[in-house]
Amino acid sequence: MGRYTDNAPIDNTCPKIDSVISFIKGIGWNLEDEDELLLSKESKAIIEVLEEIRTANSTLREWGNQEFQEKEYFEKERDEMEGKIKDLEKEIKSLEDDLNATTDAYNDCMDELNSTSR
Repeated sequence: MGRYTDNAPIDNTCPKIDSVISFIKGIGWNLEDEDELLLSKESKAIIEVLEEIRTANSTLREWGNQEFQEKEYFEKERDEMEGKIKDLEKEIKSLEDDLNATTDAYNDCMDELNSTSR
């Protein structure tokens, strides 16, 4: 996923992980052979954990970006629905006004009819 679509609140951690891995690989330990072999195994294990962290961070970033995109979609949909609700409320108000005017006109006609028939 490109950075231009990345909405994560933190920077990409891959460069930091790469830096730590380079640091671990570049240390001159000056140890005896057996110690160096043990340290080499431990260094590889640390690097494996860092790679697992990299993968987990990537998965988390992708999930967060998907959630952000869904949020954006639903916010837009909500805004559109709110606009439709306002339009429908205006239409209801207009229809109520028309109904009240028609009812008033009907009542006026009935009053006039009743007064002329007496």
